[in-house]
Formats: sequence, structure tokens, C-alpha cells
Amino acid sequence: EQRIHPEDLDNYHARFRDLLTGIAQEQPFEYRARNKSGEFVACSSRAAIIRDYSGKPAYLAFSIINHGVVTNTDPITKTENLYEFYNVLRKRKARKQSSIVLLIDTIRFEDINHSYGYMFGNDVLKAAAELLINLTRNQGDVYRADGTGLIFSSETMSLDEVRKLYARMRTEMKNAFYVSGTRVTLSIAGGVVIADNFEIDEHVIYTNAKYVLEISKERNRGGLVIYHNENQDKSSRRLELANTLRTDIANHCAGFYLCYQPVVSAADDSLSGAEVLLS
Repeated sequence: EQRIHPEDLDNYHARFRDLLTGIAQEQPFEYRARNKSGEFVACSSRAAIIRDYSGKPAYLAFSIINHGVVTNTDPITKTENLYEFYNVLRKRKARKQSSIVLLIDTIRFEDINHSYGYMFGNDVLKAAAELLINLTRNQGDVYRADGTGLIFSSETMSLDEVRKLYARMRTEMKNAFYVSGTRVTLSIAGGVVIADNFEIDEHVIYTNAKYVLEISKERNRGGLVIYHNENQDKSSRRLELANTLRTDIANHCAGFYLCYQPVVSAADDSLSGAEVLLS
């Protein structure tokens, strides 16, 4: 259990309870588990209770498939995965080819899993990937990102074209998205990075995309957010300032000083107090 992703533990436990209490005789599992390198990989399992002649549970049969070590193709969406995305970015960097990267994720995808089950959730992911592929055919490539995210990367599309693509994707997933005959209403968030700085590596590009994606989710209600260097510069300056303050406080407030400003009475110009600024 220590290897199961925290977000997947509740569903993992619930399916085991159904097995052990007899509600289900056989259970499929979809979850993420930590491999020997400490990374979470997608796994699927099937478990069944084997009973003795009296009908009492005797054995638990359990199989695990690690989808993170087979190929660079995601088994759920059938798109290439994050590792292949990194490979493509490295090749573009080597030939100094700029590109644009759009990272999309569903807001509160866990509600789909809780309402319909993990298998249907996988169908939703696959349908979302197919929609993105159909909307961008011959204009770029689609990849599976971490969790429920999808990446679209193009060498030819402009920022305005990607804005229109995202707007259409957002509208279709919210208003006219059907999975296995069931209408599903999904809200998405999106972040864009223009990869034209060949001094940074592919992991930084993806980290920047995740940074603006979180802004889209948390502050922009799913509106598309474009990455600008100054965003991270400001964040870095805030972190640097916070670290400096912590260091100075631990060092008996070294680096701090007080500034005094007199407060003068308007009635008779006498000194009535002082304002103090800690710097």
C-alpha cells in the first residue's frame, strides 16, 4: 500500500472491500504505483477470490501490469507519452526548431471517477485525446501528460491558432461531449508555452507549462494562460526574498534595521509621536 498513489488509495481500498465482503467476485483495478526509481507509473490489475469446497475464501489471485515500462505509448489514450514528448523536444532543440506547447487538464476529473468508475474515466481520457487529435490533425502531435493531462505540441501553429483551438476544445467538452453514449460535461484548464529558448531543457518547458496550467485552474477558471518569463522571475524573486528573511531572522535579525518618521501635530507643530518602519 505504501507504493499506491495517495489519490488512488480510497478507490483501491473500496475495490478490495467489495472483494472481501463478497459484493464482487472479480475486480479490475486502475491506479498509480511507485516503481523502484520512486516514480509513479500507471498500473492495471485484476483480482479474484478463490474459494474452497465449502465456499469460504481460500486464496486471493492478483495480477499487475506495469504500463510505465512497456513502450512510449500510453495504454489508455493510445497516444505517445511524456517520455516521447521529451525526446521530441530534445530533437527540436538540437536543430533549433521553435514550437508551441499546449497543456490541457480536466478540472476535478476525480468527480468522473467517483460517479462512473475508473474504467469509464479511462474512456473519457481516451475520448478527450481523440477529440484533440481530430481538432489538430496534421498540425501537431498529442501526448499523454501526467495524471489526466494532455499535451499538444506544434511547430507550425501560431499562438492565435492555439487560442482558437483551446476555445473550441473547451466548448465541445463542456457542451457536446459524449462518451460511450453518455453525455459528460467537463471543464478544462489550459496553459501555453512558446518553446523558443534553446538554452533550457525539455523538463523546464514542461514545468513552465504545468505552472501556467495551475494558474488557469486556480485563478482563471479554466481560461487559457500564456507563460511569460516574468511570471517565473517574480516567483523566483519572492522565493529569494523569503529565504533571505528566514536566514536573517535565524541570524538574530542580521540585515534588519529601523527607520523612524516623526509625527507632528497639525495644531501647534509639536512632536506627537513617530512611525517606525522595519526594513
